[in-house]
Amino acid sequence: MKKILVLLAVILGVTAMVSAQEIRYKVTISVQVNYTYQDENGSTVGKDYAAGTPQIIYVMASTPYEAERKALDECSSMCRTAAWKNEGYKKYNGKLYQCYSTKEPYSATATPSSRY
Repeated sequence: MKKILVLLAVILGVTAMVSAQEIRYKVTISVQVNYTYQDENGSTVGKDYAAGTPQIIYVMASTPYEAERKALDECSSMCRTAAWKNEGYKKYNGKLYQCYSTKEPYSATATPSSRY
């Protein structure tokens, strides 16, 4: 009886490992660039948004959804590290203001990758 239980536990363990096997996904992340305009006192006078360059990240995951979540987390942490880029003076509502930009990922699409 013990042998049967041990054998059953081994079979269930192997089955769980096979079903949770991770594969490599190519994840394309859409990034939004947020512009903040400030006056000479450092007060925010306005904000603007633009589409950024899509980013591609390769991750290991069990499902496309998991790959998208992992890639968004990774991209978010990279965007936080590179926060507040000084863009110099730019026009906003017809006046020149100091402009700063940040990037923010907003969507991801995962596809299985053949690249290893």
